[in-house]
Amino acid sequence: MGIGKSKGNAFERETSRNLSTWFFNDKGLLWRESTSGARKGDAYSGDIVPSNVEKFSKYWSTWPLIIECKSGYKQHTATLSNQTKIKQWLNKLLSERTKIQSIPLLIVRFHSQKTILLTPLQLDTWCDLSLALKYNGIVDIFYIYLFNDLLKSDFYSIFPKEKLGQFVIQQPIRS
Repeated sequence: MGIGKSKGNAFERETSRNLSTWFFNDKGLLWRESTSGARKGDAYSGDIVPSNVEKFSKYWSTWPLIIECKSGYKQHTATLSNQTKIKQWLNKLLSERTKIQSIPLLIVRFHSQKTILLTPLQLDTWCDLSLALKYNGIVDIFYIYLFNDLLKSDFYSIFPKEKLGQFVIQQPIRS
């Protein structure tokens, strides 16, 4: 395995723990899909998925997110005038959505940059930037957030309430 792939796998593991704690107050409820990057016939698509369906299902009725993680890519670091690589990743992510996994999250850490999260959901917190993306003739706005800043917020207070009600059974108890 190359150094880049190894770093990408480590980033996915770190991100799965961070998201798991942020969503469920349990760092092991989500995990890096072991076949990440490959087409699979499992129940879920994406780089990060629920690890324990029984435990997960006491909080959420479905897994509505499709999450892709990217790390490195020094030669493709996005600028205000060039978002080519991000747009490619977002197009791929949108093409892999399903009826159930309909909420895309792209989590990116370009070389020597802060980690960002891109999603078409407007969260109830500061959005650092937005990006228009045309996919299948429809323009979507992707909101760009600093990932580590999001992790400091309560997920259930910033996630759009109308979306939460579609899949949240109960919120985890915070200590």
